[in-house]
Amino acid sequence: MTGTDERPVSAVEPPLPETAYRFVNPLFEALLRSPLHFLVSDRLLLIAFTGRRSGREFTTPVAYDRKDETLAITSTTDSDWWRNLRGGQPVTVHLQGKRQRAIAELTEDTEAIAQYLRRYIERNGTENTGVVGVRIEDGHTPTLDELRQAAEDIVVVRVYLDGSWRGS
Repeated sequence: MTGTDERPVSAVEPPLPETAYRFVNPLFEALLRSPLHFLVSDRLLLIAFTGRRSGREFTTPVAYDRKDETLAITSTTDSDWWRNLRGGQPVTVHLQGKRQRAIAELTEDTEAIAQYLRRYIERNGTENTGVVGVRIEDGHTPTLDELRQAAEDIVVVRVYLDGSWRGS
């Protein structure tokens, strides 16, 4: 993982140790389902999906970026929840107090992820790139090559709220 290296652009490691999420995730899940969801739902949502092998339903809070009716959720490759979403899978999202069915599609292609990061930065600047899994040194304008390097440690899950997913 690259979160501690000195590159001007790198993937962000999760802010807490893995074991802490067993306690933190249920708290955020309860908050996101409550009338107080507005405190965090501008940047967090719940995504529910079925495990490919177990058949069990999993729900996890995640940060998201929204453009129209498509959400983008990034995760480090160290995590494994996103593996259940290969090939376009039905999901349920709890987004800003509303539950919606959608289709999620996993992107693992480094070039596609780097291009997504570039578009995100063009739209939002470099201030809050942690939401898309990237740390950028203050005042640095990342090159596409730097974004490609960071993208090696990131996956993107696109969630289509409007049924526009057409498959890979």
